[in-house]
Amino acid sequence: MNIEILPAVIEDAEKIRDVMSEAFYSDYIKYGYCPGYNQSIERVEKNIISSYAFKIVVDGEIVGYMRVVDEGEGCYWLGCLCVIPRVQNLG
Repeated sequence: MNIEILPAVIEDAEKIRDVMSEAFYSDYIKYGYCPGYNQSIERVEKNIISSYAFKIVVDGEIVGYMRVVDEGEGCYWLGCLCVIPRVQNLG
């Protein structure tokens, strides 16, 4: 298994949205709401542009997403970290 963490680009927005919805679906079902579930393409694109956004790629397929926001003065906030269920706990 080849795992890479690469910068996300606007062209990844639709796939990242799908990955986020799949990763957060169980939270949505359990709680009736999850901010990472079913985001608009425009919101994902805005997040890619306005922060450090990374795609997690396994064997050429985007399976996860990570977003880091620069809060200033050397502080960073991890805004999102998700991986689709079928690749979780594989090492």
